[in-house]
Amino acid sequence: MRIPIAIVLFVGCLNTYALDPIMDTLFSQEFHEAYPITNSGLANEVRAVAVDHNDVVWAATRSGLFRLDESKCVPVLGATSGPHYCLHIDTAGFVWVGAWDGAYQIEGDGMM
Repeated sequence: MRIPIAIVLFVGCLNTYALDPIMDTLFSQEFHEAYPITNSGLANEVRAVAVDHNDVVWAATRSGLFRLDESKCVPVLGATSGPHYCLHIDTAGFVWVGAWDGAYQIEGDGMM
């Protein structure tokens, strides 16, 4: 008795998906504006991006921490020179950075 019920349920599920297939739709990207970090390939390997409450864009890269300042990326003062992996903006507006040697909080233009 269990086998016929399982077959009916399986076939019923197949028919439901066959009647209403999910169609993929194309989209077009209107524009793309690149902001290379530096001319070095290592710095351009971005691992995380975050936007703080002041609309400042932060980038954690393989070679350090950068912020977008007037359409150019500048290194953050006091940041370690090793790889940075993740960024987080907390509710108070502080930027937290996960780097190879620990976690840091950014206040103003530099690290704490």
